[in-house]
Amino acid sequence: MFDKRVVERLEDCEGDFFVACSFVSIEDGFQWAFVGVYGPNLDVERRSMWEELAGILKWWELPSCLAGDFNVSRFPSERGAALLVEAADMGDPDAQYELGCRLRVENNHVQSDQQAFYYLEKAVDQLHPGALYLLGAVYLTGDCVRKDIASALWCFHRASEKGHSGAAIAYGSLLLRGAQVPESLMKFGSRSSSAKARNSAESPVMDPVEMAKKQFQIAATAGCDLGLKWLDRLEEEEKRLLAG
Repeated sequence: MFDKRVVERLEDCEGDFFVACSFVSIEDGFQWAFVGVYGPNLDVERRSMWEELAGILKWWELPSCLAGDFNVSRFPSERGAALLVEAADMGDPDAQYELGCRLRVENNHVQSDQQAFYYLEKAVDQLHPGALYLLGAVYLTGDCVRKDIASALWCFHRASEKGHSGAAIAYGSLLLRGAQVPESLMKFGSRSSSAKARNSAESPVMDPVEMAKKQFQIAATAGCDLGLKWLDRLEEEEKRLLAG
């Protein structure tokens, strides 16, 4: 499959729509990843493909090459765009999310980005989990909007509540990196704490590691392999600290 004199395979991962391997170059130690993709034909399944790809790229955080058959049309006009736009304008959150996704990936025009953001926000208003996750990613990267980590965390949190595994992974990862949880989410967390904590004069201390664990458990429960890997990594780190 690959020349072991040139690269060494570090890790591999298989999803429903991809097979991925991470490598290190023998000559200079450069680490990178290759992801082979075969996209589904159904739009509802294609959302899962994008979420899977986002998850594996977030897990490794390496320069990556993606190749394969994505089964994605270049322009909305190629596939019933008129019906999709009509449904989105009538307030269907699934249609709003689908249209926002298509406008985001199908061309690089500024106007298209603005339209995509418009439809995604409409879907977010109805707490569509996929739209919440994608909008969180937009806020996290500052792509076409001002970078806003607090808003990204809020979006990931609400999507995670609805069982979105990609949002749970992103939320947990940010917590482990020291991202400050917005006060609104802190208050939400305190309402779900024990009666003793609610009656305490002091606000309950929220451990970011424990919060992250809960997010990875959500992802694992949803069948996300990356959620299990994060939980295993945290367990190994805890054992290492206890042994030290």
